[in-house]
Amino acid sequence: DMAGPVFTNIREEAGLAYYASSSLFIGMDAGGICFYLGTSPEQLEEAGRRLEETLEMIYEQGMTEEELERTRAAALSSRLLAMQSNGTLCQMLALDILFGLPLEAFEQQTNAIRKMDLARMNAFIRKALDPAQPRSWSVVRPPAGE
Repeated sequence: DMAGPVFTNIREEAGLAYYASSSLFIGMDAGGICFYLGTSPEQLEEAGRRLEETLEMIYEQGMTEEELERTRAAALSSRLLAMQSNGTLCQMLALDILFGLPLEAFEQQTNAIRKMDLARMNAFIRKALDPAQPRSWSVVRPPAGE
């Protein structure tokens, strides 16, 4: 994610955060996308505004074929790394079983990543980043005086 637009626009171009990243949390019915910005209290409002602008840009422009290929390669390599750890692999299998998924769900998901096309990815982006979707923001700060 280091080369993604959140990192590039907020950290590299604007210098508003020392850390900028995102994570995807997947559930059976709903999940969430979480964006992290490590910034100073003085830059918090501007960094938040820049994040909103970046999400709007991604929503409007979507992803290019080159960005999809980079994303696919990163996702597949992280899955391959996960398969090298017995603990991580067992955890993923246990979660699949708890969710009622077949034992081959991990491999099915890996194949779905390999086959993901640009139209489907951009349809997901338009749905997930739709400005009409509810968003919640949390600010985590150190205790006063620290």
